[in-house]
Amino acid sequence: MGLTGQGNFYLTVKEGLEGKPFLMLEPTGANKELLEGGHIVLTLREGTTFAGAQTLAIEMKKHITGATIAKGG
Repeated sequence: MGLTGQGNFYLTVKEGLEGKPFLMLEPTGANKELLEGGHIVLTLREGTTFAGAQTLAIEMKKHITGATIAKGG
């Protein structure tokens, strides 16, 4: 496997141009280099409301403490 990094991410609920909510993970602090200034977008099922996405984000924050990014093969 290539480059691997582990760190904390800030989880937010955003709304796309079509009005559909999605979850976004942005690396924090020194971990910003893991995604080279980018972020991770989690696409939600059709019909998920913004309120539903917020509830999901709250639940995820209760159980997830960090993430690992692996690049390369």
